[in-house]
Amino acid sequence: MKNYNYIFVLLLYLITCLNSSAQVFPVPGIESVTVDTFPNDGRVTITWEKIDHSDLNSYMIYEIREDGSLFKIHIENDVSKLSYQATEAEADESSVGFVMANKYISSDTSLRWAKPHYTIFVDSSSFNTCDSTLEVIWNNYIGWKNGVKIYNVWLKRNNKPYVLLETKYGDNDTVSIIKNVIPNSTYKVYVVAISNSGVESLSNIAEMNTEPENPINLELLYIDTVLYDGTSVELKYNVDNTIEILKYDIHTKNIPEEPFKHLVFVESTGAERYKYTHNGVDNTNPGYYRIDAIGVCDDSLATTNTVKQLILQGFVSNNIASFTWNYCFEEYGDNYTVWLDVDGRGFQKLEETIDKQGAQINLIELSDSEGSAEYFCFKVSAHNSNNYYGESNTICFTLTPEVNMATAFTPNGDGLNETIGPTIEHADISEYLFIVYDRYGGKVFETKSYEMRWDGKAGSKSVSEGAYLYYLKFSTSRGQSFEKSGTINLIYP
Repeated sequence: MKNYNYIFVLLLYLITCLNSSAQVFPVPGIESVTVDTFPNDGRVTITWEKIDHSDLNSYMIYEIREDGSLFKIHIENDVSKLSYQATEAEADESSVGFVMANKYISSDTSLRWAKPHYTIFVDSSSFNTCDSTLEVIWNNYIGWKNGVKIYNVWLKRNNKPYVLLETKYGDNDTVSIIKNVIPNSTYKVYVVAISNSGVESLSNIAEMNTEPENPINLELLYIDTVLYDGTSVELKYNVDNTIEILKYDIHTKNIPEEPFKHLVFVESTGAERYKYTHNGVDNTNPGYYRIDAIGVCDDSLATTNTVKQLILQGFVSNNIASFTWNYCFEEYGDNYTVWLDVDGRGFQKLEETIDKQGAQINLIELSDSEGSAEYFCFKVSAHNSNNYYGESNTICFTLTPEVNMATAFTPNGDGLNETIGPTIEHADISEYLFIVYDRYGGKVFETKSYEMRWDGKAGSKSVSEGAYLYYLKFSTSRGQSFEKSGTINLIYP
């Protein structure tokens, strides 16, 4: 818009030049418009060239509005004066244009217009924290016939005096970079344009406050949850979302002595909590994890605590299950809980340990206490005073059922040892078959109920004393199948 305004006013100036050459009335010439830099309240001083003409009546000074219209701000009847201060120009907010006209006593009613001039406006810029720079930008000074010879850029930091930052040659380079900017400081800049004839024009003062370096709050940056299911590790972590973070760099390693290696970047969404799942992890060698918060300058601002994949390992010997596990949050001290799931009924707390990384559990005793259960699954959780939580993989053991069969019985009616059948322990029986044969292979007894035992009869008739063969077959609810056969003796005392 200002370019069009300038062209419009310039046409007035050219028309004036044509009229004045015919009537010999000098055209006014603005020497400069300069912002009154000190005290930097937007005032502008307009100076013009002296005209020696007896019919000169007055000077008229106009401000060029944004829409191109001219607003008369002053009539100077004292033709000996060569300057005027526009006190309401607001040149501290934007570049302001001015034009002036001369009026002569003996001329016609037309005015003689000067070429328009525009002040220099320096715009403030934001602090580039990545390379510690401030960019200073200003508009060209418009109005001098031969343009601008140089721009001098003056700078001060806080309460120090102004120093010359840079000299720019010509009127096309209107950008200057302040390097090595110190955070939490106030920088002030103004520009002085110098014409080829040595006339100066000053800009407004731009004030730029560099943001203080806000350190990330380490108390808000931590990994507090590590969940391992045997094939993947899920990390949950808290961040300081008051700091501008670009992304989170997740690192891992398997050997303590090795350096951490980049695993994946997680883009920041401005949230306070995040989670990431690492699939296809090693189930024998625990992995270490930590996370770097990456700032907008692509540098690490802070690093979380180091956590470790919680792996539960175990084996069974003589019906004793032995377990070991590694720490999860070593930096803070772990307490552990062993969890038990019996025959798929759901995990329940079995025992708690303090700073202990192992346990032994008697599966026979456990089975007896759980109603002859045969399938046991274990996992371990880690927790500490910071409410961090880790969970291990699950290990399951199937207890082999124990079958006991008496070799003889005496069904004589005395109430002692009257029946015979297998005793099966540590099994949840789903299918059952028990058959007794005589010495000739004839079937004398059969049942599919574990609760039913042979009482020495074939139907309702007692059989004779002697040796008999039995056959046992059963399956458990966990899919185990067993068969057993042997000899039993029926004795009548």
